[in-house]
Amino acid sequence: MTGDKQIDRNTLETADGQEDRPAYVAWEGRVYDVSASRLWKAGSHMSIHKAGQDLTAHLPLAPHGPEVLDRVPFVGGLTESSEDETDQREELKESLSQLYKKYHPHPITIHFPIALFIFAGFLDLLYFLLGRPVSLGSAVLYSLLFASFTAPLAMASGFLSWWLNYNMALTAIFRRKITGSLLLLVIAMVCLALRLHEPMVQAEGGPAAWVYHGLLLAAWPLVAFIGYQGGKITFSS
Repeated sequence: MTGDKQIDRNTLETADGQEDRPAYVAWEGRVYDVSASRLWKAGSHMSIHKAGQDLTAHLPLAPHGPEVLDRVPFVGGLTESSEDETDQREELKESLSQLYKKYHPHPITIHFPIALFIFAGFLDLLYFLLGRPVSLGSAVLYSLLFASFTAPLAMASGFLSWWLNYNMALTAIFRRKITGSLLLLVIAMVCLALRLHEPMVQAEGGPAAWVYHGLLLAAWPLVAFIGYQGGKITFSS
């Protein structure tokens, strides 16, 4: 490698190490080829970072410094396709980032659906233990309704955080977290559909009732799984 190439961001993004494509990463305006590195097998590093990304914002959080890039070939400089568009995009992103750091929307909103999904399952257990009182059955429904309302807000703030802090790098951890969140939302929608379509499904037997109660309890390990993935993102170093 001579290191005299100029790589724009579109080219960088396509160099993701997949399907025999090269694996490039950028740092402080410099592009490196990590295709031959065993630490970037298939374009993935520690299941956290993906090739084709600008790692300038991420490297200070890593347990090593930029000196590791001296071990891989230097390709050339990173260029922008349009300085004006890039400047405007970066200004918008910086403004949103400052607002995010000030108000912390995802850490705030994520606690509501987590607590409400767990609470709904807990109330459903009490419903059986206390002889199926109607009041507890209604409380389960209300918990599900509020959980279903707050879950999309938490997911939206999570996508915002993903864009601002991780440039929407679709690593294995983010794939698992997104998949788990969508599955949890589906569980809530199915439970609500069963409960609202047939108000007595909670008290009746049969397949629909087993699905209803089973999904309420299945939300518990799923919530734990999503929270665990979030912890791996927060404490990735």
